[in-house]
Amino acid sequence: GEILPYLTKVHHSVPMLSADKSTNIEDVKKFIGNKDVVVSFKLDGSTLVVKYNDGKFIQALSRGSGTDGEDITHTARMIKNLPMTIPYKGYLEVRGEALIPWKYYNEMNTDGSLGHPRNVASGGLRQLDSNEAEKRNIYFYAFTLVNWHDANVNSKFESLNFLYNNGFDVVPHIKLPEFGDGTIETAIKYLDRKSYKNPTDGWCFEYDDLA
Repeated sequence: GEILPYLTKVHHSVPMLSADKSTNIEDVKKFIGNKDVVVSFKLDGSTLVVKYNDGKFIQALSRGSGTDGEDITHTARMIKNLPMTIPYKGYLEVRGEALIPWKYYNEMNTDGSLGHPRNVASGGLRQLDSNEAEKRNIYFYAFTLVNWHDANVNSKFESLNFLYNNGFDVVPHIKLPEFGDGTIETAIKYLDRKSYKNPTDGWCFEYDDLA
């Protein structure tokens, strides 16, 4: 959460809060109750906010303290799959995870000297030299449309479709109880962390109803 002195501090429009955590599936079932939920991987990288206006990428911020982040627009431009232009012409604010896929991380870490891929991605984005970020094969996966009211969507599932249709790679996800037999067990078996190409450290469960 420390803001680096050589990067500009920017106040987040909406605080970036942490998700509640549990290792007990019964806690998750209690949280869900009888509501529709979207289940996705909890991606293990560096959370960013990216902003667009008039169809153009204008700014990227690190998570920072959750209240204030760092302006890392210059390095975010080096993210391999982050769109610089999108079809939507209004103002758009998107949260997602910047990460290094296992394939590229393993290629860089042949001698075992690198730390966790999360730190390698975060460190690359918090450099003054954007070339350093480009070397690290960082990718971005969107998981939240912050200003969903403006995009005229009401559900988490719809918002992810909206982002996908605007050119973003989005976190793999499914909706319960519509998927399979509707159980958490089936959902997390389908979203198999071991065979997924990117670092993860769990699953996220979010109410589909954004309001």
